[in-house]
Amino acid sequence: MRKCVLFFSFFLILFFLKSCDRNSNRMYFTIDPKDRKIVIPVRLNDSITANMMFDTGYSLGAFILDHSWLLDHPSCLPEDIIPDTVNAGSVWTGIGTPGLQYNNFHRSVSIGNRNFEYNRLLTYDWKNYAHPMSDGLINIPEKDTTHVWELNFANNYVEIHEASRFKMPKDCFLLQMVKYEDNPFPFYINIPMHLISDDGDTLTTNYVYEIDLAMPEDIAFWSDERLEFFSNNDNAVWTRSPTPSGYKRYYTLNATLFENFHVDSLRIYIFNNSYNKYTQYLIGQNFLKRFNVFFDLKNNVIGLQPIKNFQRIVNPHQKRFYYMSRPNSAGRHYITFMADYEENYFIKAGLQTGDQIVTINDIPTGEITREQTYEFYDMDTLVYQIIRDRKPMTIIVPVDKNHAQGD
Repeated sequence: MRKCVLFFSFFLILFFLKSCDRNSNRMYFTIDPKDRKIVIPVRLNDSITANMMFDTGYSLGAFILDHSWLLDHPSCLPEDIIPDTVNAGSVWTGIGTPGLQYNNFHRSVSIGNRNFEYNRLLTYDWKNYAHPMSDGLINIPEKDTTHVWELNFANNYVEIHEASRFKMPKDCFLLQMVKYEDNPFPFYINIPMHLISDDGDTLTTNYVYEIDLAMPEDIAFWSDERLEFFSNNDNAVWTRSPTPSGYKRYYTLNATLFENFHVDSLRIYIFNNSYNKYTQYLIGQNFLKRFNVFFDLKNNVIGLQPIKNFQRIVNPHQKRFYYMSRPNSAGRHYITFMADYEENYFIKAGLQTGDQIVTINDIPTGEITREQTYEFYDMDTLVYQIIRDRKPMTIIVPVDKNHAQGD
C-alpha cells in the first residue's frame, strides 16, 4: 500500500512539474476596454519587468521603450551606441513625435522563459503619444522560424511553442501567409468572404489582409470607390478615426468565411484616410478574438482555431463623427465633408459643406484645442459664426446628448 501511495505521489509530482514546464511559456495578457491594446509582461536584463503592448503590425527587428520608463531603468539603454534622432510615431495618427533610435546592437528580451534578440531600440514619449497603460511595444521577432506563437483569446494568454515539436490543432483553418519582398511587415493572409447586408445585398471578396493587433476593429477597408456595396447601404455608424479630423463608418453584416464558417455581426469599417502601398485591407483584434491564433513563420502559415463565446470589446468613449473641417493655405477653416445620416444634428441645424467656420462659442477655430472639441459634446448648444457665400451667419446647434456614443 505504501509503495502505491509513493508511486502515486511521484506520478502527481512528475505530472505537476511537466505541466509547469509546459505552461512556463504562457504570458497572460490584459486588454483595457478603453484603448483595447494587448499588454504582456516581459523581462529586460533578466530582472527588470516591463509591461509591453504586444503587436504584429511592427516587425522590423525592433522594440520600443518609453522615455520616462528608461529614466527609471537606465541599465536597459545601450552604453556604447550613439542614437540617431528620428521622427517616431504611428501610421494611425499621422502625427510624428521626436525619438531616439539605437541601431546595430543586440538586446536580449525574455518573453516567458525564452530569450529573444532584438537589434534595434526605439525610444520616445510612448505613454503620452501612444499608450499610457504600457511601458513600450514588443512584437514577434522578425524571421523567428524556431517557434510558433500562440495568441489564445479563449484564456487570454500568449504562449511560445517549439516549432520542431508543434502540431497545429486539427480544427484550425490554415492560411498561407502572403509575402512581399520589400515589405517589412510579414503577416498578410488571404481570406475569402461572402458578406450579406440587412437588406439582402451580397458581396463576395477575396482580399489580402494585413493582421494588425493594434487595430481594435474587426476588419478595415480604406476608401475604395469600387465598394459600391457599402455606399448603397444607409445603416452605417459614423465615428471619429485616430487621424486628425478623420472619420470611419462601420456596417454590421453577416458573413461566411473560408466557405463554411459563419459569423454573425461582423463589422466592416471604412476609413477615409490612406494607409500603405501594400494593402487597403486590415484584420484587427475584434476579428481575431473569434479564434485562437497561431503564427508559424517556419511554414509561413497562420492557424485560426474557432472558439466559443466571442465577445467584442467596445470603447464606450468613442465619439461619433459629424463633419470634417480643414484650414486652407490662408488659415481659414472650411467644412469639407458632412456625415450624411439622420442623427447628424449639425446637418439638422443647417451647417453645410463649404461653410467657413469663424468661431465656435466665440472661440476662433484656429485656437480650439482637442480637449475643447470633446467638451463641446457636453454642452447644451453650440453657436457657430460662419461665412457662406461671402455672407456672415450665425447657426445655433442644439447638442443631442441622447445620441449614442461608443464604437
